[in-house]
Amino acid sequence: MTLAGGIAAAALAAAFIPGVVGLGLAAVGGVIAVGIGGLSIRAGARNMDRARGLADDAELTAIHELAKKHGGVLTAAEVAAALQLTREAADDKLTSLIGDGTDVDLEIDDEGGVTYVFHALRTAAAQVRVDLAESDAAEHELEEADAVARKRGEA
Repeated sequence: MTLAGGIAAAALAAAFIPGVVGLGLAAVGGVIAVGIGGLSIRAGARNMDRARGLADDAELTAIHELAKKHGGVLTAAEVAAALQLTREAADDKLTSLIGDGTDVDLEIDDEGGVTYVFHALRTAAAQVRVDLAESDAAEHELEEADAVARKRGEA
């Protein structure tokens, strides 16, 4: 019985059964119909919450799989493209992982680029890329220092 059906049955009971008995049956029928309707709404809300939770779990699983493919380092743009989200939504999802026990950190490079590092998934190749970038920067600084020293020696 639906909410509308219960109310209609209560109205018919009041109309066709005379007196107090008809009104009593209508009241009982109305209360039952409203109760069933309320329980149906509550069950629907629970199912919606469960579905949202399953969707969130699926997105987190997809993010972790993507992080594995990318050596444990992701950007919001990569997640947005892979999961068909807006960049803001992807950034929110990634930011929510920071400090939740998943061992994810946010890193900002010198140009302001934001990357999310999944330490448990970080591969040696990703670490080597970072180490090489750091050694390239250090090597560049040494070359500049040598050039300055040569200019002083020539002067």
